[in-house]
Amino acid sequence: MDKKVNKPEEKETIPRTEERAGQEPKERIFANPQTGDEAEPDLPPLEQLANGYNLITLSDGEYKILTKEEIISSGTPLQKIRLLISNIDLNGYFEAQEELTKEERLKILTSIQTKEDKKLLEVCIKEYETISNFGKLLSFFFKRFQTSYAILAVLLNKWDSYEYTAKQLTLLYSLMRNSFIDVCEDGETGDIVSEEIYTEETRKNFIQDLLYSSVLDGATLQFNEKTENFHIDVKEKGGLFSQILEEAKSATKDLSDFKAYTIVAENFIKKSTLKYMPISIQQSIENAEEERYTRYLVKNLRYFRSELNQRIAKGETVTPQEKKWAVIPDFYEVKPSKNVLADCKAAIKDM
Repeated sequence: MDKKVNKPEEKETIPRTEERAGQEPKERIFANPQTGDEAEPDLPPLEQLANGYNLITLSDGEYKILTKEEIISSGTPLQKIRLLISNIDLNGYFEAQEELTKEERLKILTSIQTKEDKKLLEVCIKEYETISNFGKLLSFFFKRFQTSYAILAVLLNKWDSYEYTAKQLTLLYSLMRNSFIDVCEDGETGDIVSEEIYTEETRKNFIQDLLYSSVLDGATLQFNEKTENFHIDVKEKGGLFSQILEEAKSATKDLSDFKAYTIVAENFIKKSTLKYMPISIQQSIENAEEERYTRYLVKNLRYFRSELNQRIAKGETVTPQEKKWAVIPDFYEVKPSKNVLADCKAAIKDM
């Protein structure tokens, strides 16, 4: 029975690479990982890998995926070779299970008889070795982005914790105001009804005690007399926000470098005979697309440029303040430099 993969809800291996090489997909899918394991994409199934770029588009816009049985029994030599390579790639992961039996592997190998088929096998093996080696570089640059982003995430979460502190202190202040009442006397006897005395000096001293007791790194706690709220000043010059902007710049640069590797990798795969994307490359790109790692470390969506870009695309109005807060780079928005792209192209040619 044919298997169908709906788009874009299901995750296709290769068709989305053509989408990535052009522009952002109409319906962006974001992850919502709650654990470290969820921040890493799942291993794709063997048959999804084996179908590669050769997915057959049906009349209803879905993709037909050939089963391994269909490929072994009636697939083309290229499809059988890709199935073998997919199995080898998948077996390189500890959590993966052997998908092809010894008999199935032998059946595929014995079906490669002609000179043309053997030449095809040599070409595909060479291409797989090249893209796999290039994938190691690509994965390294994604890890470099993750490292620089982790530093940014610490600062953003620090800012959020300060904001939370300000809200809690505002609540505490409100409770204090409600707990003090003016001195009241009984109208008939003149006796004091309450001994709790509220004065302006009491209020100001309470505020000052809260302000002085809060020691923040790169920010200051302030009190607004009109709104009677505590708020955080992150100091744009030399303070927490300036540190955030600096780290955001580094993370953006690293994500831009990583994107250069994805572009070169995808172009190589598209032009290749094998048309196969190694799992390591697929997972790194999927992680960046769905912002798995970034959204695992930072939960406040106001910091994501992807969220800002989605709102703008929908015609929503965004404030200058919201634009300033959105510092986490968007994979689809960043552009690699020509120099980095040139280095990537040279690197894959030397492999």
